[in-house]
Amino acid sequence: MHFPTESSHYQFLHDIEEITWFYKYAVPRVEEDRVLFWSLSARNKLLDEKERETFMLGRSEMFKKTVIRKNGLSFFMESLRTAECHKHGMLTKARVPYPQKCLRLYWNLNATSVRKVIFEQQRLINEYNEEMIAAALKKSDAAIESAFHKMRRIFDATLSLYARASSEKMWTDFEIDIEKDEFAKDEYFSFTEKSRIFLTEKIGRKNFLIVTSPGGLHFPVKKAALRFNPQEITNGIDNLAKKCGLEIKECIRNENEMIVLPGTYAYRSDGSLAVPVVLNKDDFEPEDEIKKE
Repeated sequence: MHFPTESSHYQFLHDIEEITWFYKYAVPRVEEDRVLFWSLSARNKLLDEKERETFMLGRSEMFKKTVIRKNGLSFFMESLRTAECHKHGMLTKARVPYPQKCLRLYWNLNATSVRKVIFEQQRLINEYNEEMIAAALKKSDAAIESAFHKMRRIFDATLSLYARASSEKMWTDFEIDIEKDEFAKDEYFSFTEKSRIFLTEKIGRKNFLIVTSPGGLHFPVKKAALRFNPQEITNGIDNLAKKCGLEIKECIRNENEMIVLPGTYAYRSDGSLAVPVVLNKDDFEPEDEIKKE
């Protein structure tokens, strides 16, 4: 596995073939009122105490929220490449570049409904106007400045809405967090195979992905195949992990629907490189590609 070279630019795209496969078989189409969404995240937990004091990541870890409005692999890759900017193009609150090891590129598995975003944006604008009127009536300079501050940040607030305003879902994601010492064990590899058999029997081939992550595994399942209580998936995966003897932190339905994009640089808390990959790509045939042109 190749580590990023020392560079004046951030590096996120590690395996172009992996990213391309994921785009073709897992990324939804952009349609009339649907767009795609990704963002970077700076994980404070991947820094030691001294580094946290130095870099001052702040309370909000998600930044560079980005919308993709067109179909096509070239537009997809062009958008992702914007993250690989000069390191002084993205600075922490301490006004220094982010350490590469704490950065991850998160992908929203489902497309975003623009109609929902517009509706929520209008609600926010109305809310900010009401706050401004109330502040003016109170003649409170502090309250007026607070209201103006929110208005100045309406663009950032709107981009945050894209992360939450899912359109009709293609994927329902299930996530298991595994203790870091377990990744190199035979039990881990046994679990990945047994979970694949379990999901194949439960919902059929081509209806799910098994995606590695720095902290465990994600199991995006096609929503159309979920004709039963989703908790059955969570329980089944959890029981399999325990039978395999793995020490796990949690096994949950991932409500935010975001995963670290396969093929991109990511690190574990011990500093080891953990580029996510799809483990069951061979379940899919060329005819399974999601048509986007």
